[in-house]
Amino acid sequence: MQMVDARVSHYRSISDSGVVAFDPEVTCIVGAAGSGKTSFLRMLSGVSDKARFGESDIPCGPGIAAEPRSGKARAGGTIQLAATFRIEDADRHRLPPEHRAASLVTVRRTLAGGIELSVDGRALPRADVRRKADAILGRADQVGRMVRSADHGDSEDGAMHVRAVDGAVSGLREADFYDRDGTALAVQTLRMAALSADLAREARIRIESELDSIEEISLGIARTIEAGQLSAVYRAVPKPRYYGRAFELEDSIDLDRFIADPFSSRTFACVARICGLTPEGVSRARNAPPARRDEYLATRSALLSSHLGRLWRQEDYAFRLAIDGGRLLLRVADRATGMVTAPTGRGDGFRWWTALVLDVSALLAREPGRGVILLDNPATELHEKGKAAVLRFMQDAARSGRIQVVYSTHERALVDPWRADRVRVADLTPEGTRIRTAQAASAGGMLEAAMKCIGSPARYSLFGAPRTVGFVEDSGMYIAAAVNEYLTAVDPDAALGRDAYSINSVGGAAAAAQHALTMYSGLGLDLVVVVSGRSGEVGEAPRGASPGDLGHRLVEVPADAGRGEADIEDLVDRSLYYEAFREAYEGTMDRIPPIDEIDPDTGQKRADNYRRWLEKSGESYCRTLIAQRMFGVVVGGGGPARGGPDRAAALERTGRAFAGLFAEIKARYEGGAAADAQRVLPRTRSG
Repeated sequence: MQMVDARVSHYRSISDSGVVAFDPEVTCIVGAAGSGKTSFLRMLSGVSDKARFGESDIPCGPGIAAEPRSGKARAGGTIQLAATFRIEDADRHRLPPEHRAASLVTVRRTLAGGIELSVDGRALPRADVRRKADAILGRADQVGRMVRSADHGDSEDGAMHVRAVDGAVSGLREADFYDRDGTALAVQTLRMAALSADLAREARIRIESELDSIEEISLGIARTIEAGQLSAVYRAVPKPRYYGRAFELEDSIDLDRFIADPFSSRTFACVARICGLTPEGVSRARNAPPARRDEYLATRSALLSSHLGRLWRQEDYAFRLAIDGGRLLLRVADRATGMVTAPTGRGDGFRWWTALVLDVSALLAREPGRGVILLDNPATELHEKGKAAVLRFMQDAARSGRIQVVYSTHERALVDPWRADRVRVADLTPEGTRIRTAQAASAGGMLEAAMKCIGSPARYSLFGAPRTVGFVEDSGMYIAAAVNEYLTAVDPDAALGRDAYSINSVGGAAAAAQHALTMYSGLGLDLVVVVSGRSGEVGEAPRGASPGDLGHRLVEVPADAGRGEADIEDLVDRSLYYEAFREAYEGTMDRIPPIDEIDPDTGQKRADNYRRWLEKSGESYCRTLIAQRMFGVVVGGGGPARGGPDRAAALERTGRAFAGLFAEIKARYEGGAAADAQRVLPRTRSG
């Protein structure tokens, strides 16, 4: 299942985060220290009922009502987390038959730790365990009466045991019988309290019989809950896994321990899942002749290295498994130097990425279905190039459709300006933490808030790239990023390389573009601004820059033959743009018109056609909303399978049109080509 959105409340600094939407693959959260990023990620892990949070995690404030007498929060009715998941085809066979055609599952977690589920908005009932719970409480009361009536001899010692049993019975009354671990602990506490008293043999036998009955009934409750609809659906929901900066990593394990329980070590459980290492295989290898043992371990080692190498390509390492005496060893060989070491003997950065890649690879090796991982400020131990490699690693892993990543960061190299749609900003307001989507709220650009949060120095172009391309519309930034991703795959020479170019939205007004040009010019940085062809959007040169300088910094969207001027939307084949429009507006409009009705091929600007039709239908035209869908349409990530010759031709036309625009951008940055202000662009009809 794909995590679609979540809302966190009543947790640490978060009174109400607001609804936070997640990208199907990777979502990046930035924010100043103390803004609530860690709190948000930790509570996302609360989708799992195994996640525990203490009293110190509960914020003070009017959002939590208190009982007048006890002063305790009414925990059962206070929602701390609501997370919505989209059911994917790989999940349906794991759902009860009555829910296999459903679309969405919403998980709610209460302050008490209880889990509530709804499917397509309809709440799932909990299994009815009231009669069994009443039977347990009745027998617990009977145990209490039997202990109180027993002959304890020493009255002071007996009174102490009676108080202990009464406390255990009270604890059982407050237990949530849907919490299997909590119920088992409460039953065990009662058993220890009751049997620690000095009792006569007959009294002890009767009490033990009652306690055995209580345990049998509690097992029956667990079986009833497991068989219910709520549990069946809940088992199919991915439980987001939270990772702080430190990962567990071991480089050896006792052979007997691995054979008895391969999951007793997280490191070797990941290794086993990735390369098929089994307790039976290790047991046979231990007793086999050296040649057969080495052959078995070499095969597993090659599989392990192959899987890890697909995800991590910064350095060339080989992983090796070996048996030394009574221990199973994990070693790493640097193919460049030939040095073989234990992973834990390497630096912090190496240990960090080894543990991360092991864990993610193990997730990808499991049965079909999407996993969700939550990374809190990852890769801080790595150098800038290594951090950029971690970003690519996360994007590559998520592109498989098997994993979804949500991470927080203060690192410039881990914020991808080409995917501004994936950036969320955490702000600590007087009302608590709020998390919002990055937007162009000022002349500083769409990612100005992200730059402030990560402390990017002013003299850096956006996130370290030496050349920045600014768009006067947010929609232009999203569309250019999507098509650039397509060109990177099919014609890298025509694309804007991420190592050389960054991207930003500089606002939709002339004043904003002038401000950005002035700021970059004053800092001695390279910037060009993409504007609509012959539209005069920027106007006069900003103060301190001559008209010639301004002309050097402007790139016009090339207009087709027969069209006076063009927006960046006009470079997108009209069938692809229509597809993005459908995805953006389907579900909010009663009727989606055919393409020829909304966008007749008359040579008019595409944005004007859509604006006229939508306004006539009582809807508002949001260019950015459609542009945000363009990545899924052009690249195919997160959307349905698309194909066919018509689509291939549409992509090719769009690619050629943007190749011309990108060629002009590159020319502006090259000294000789920049002087050619009248350079003729390739003319391509966009549909």
